[in-house]
Amino acid sequence: MLRVQPEGPYHLLGWSLGGQIAHAVAVRLRARGATVAVLAMLDSVVVPATAEPPPVPRMRDLLTHLLGDEPENADAAPDVTAAEAAAELARAGASFGTGLSADQLERLHRGYAAGVALSHGYRPGVYDGDLLYFSATRGITELLGAYVWRPYVTGELVEHPVAATHAQLTNSEVVAVIGPLLAEHLERTDAAGSARTTVLDRLPTRPRDAATSATRRV
Repeated sequence: MLRVQPEGPYHLLGWSLGGQIAHAVAVRLRARGATVAVLAMLDSVVVPATAEPPPVPRMRDLLTHLLGDEPENADAAPDVTAAEAAAELARAGASFGTGLSADQLERLHRGYAAGVALSHGYRPGVYDGDLLYFSATRGITELLGAYVWRPYVTGELVEHPVAATHAQLTNSEVVAVIGPLLAEHLERTDAAGSARTTVLDRLPTRPRDAATSATRRV
């Protein structure tokens, strides 16, 4: 990311484990003195240290995510093998999983399972900024909201409840709800940043000699 954009401001967004990663990146960027204009999450949670380990995700779960537009009853669908998942993707229309082979799905599934395990054991640092949070109002995370990040975010917690399950937050009809809210937040944040820059640009520059003499007096 730094190779592509060496200087801020940075805008970070992540869904689920991706939100934890976005938060960790924001903490690292701030430690380097970089400006993080926006940190946003789609239903990313901090798992309590006392919580039971989560179940290992199934191949069916990966397939459903790749197909997109997650149904309400996805957890009730029977599991599939990698070969069956590849065949179903081949029959389906264009999706995130188009063209994936059984071997590739096996590797993706191992990474998915490892990510879930890492998410369970992750303990965040503290980010000195605001958090924009989109929370799912149905399903396994319905009782969890932006408040779970309070110990790890020093700024404002801005929460938008979304009528969907955790897995549905990137469904097309849900993105149609989240997108305008995110765009409005980005525009507001960029306007505030531009206003601060304008004010700083108008401040008088102190002559070098005055700065040097002031330092010596201290």
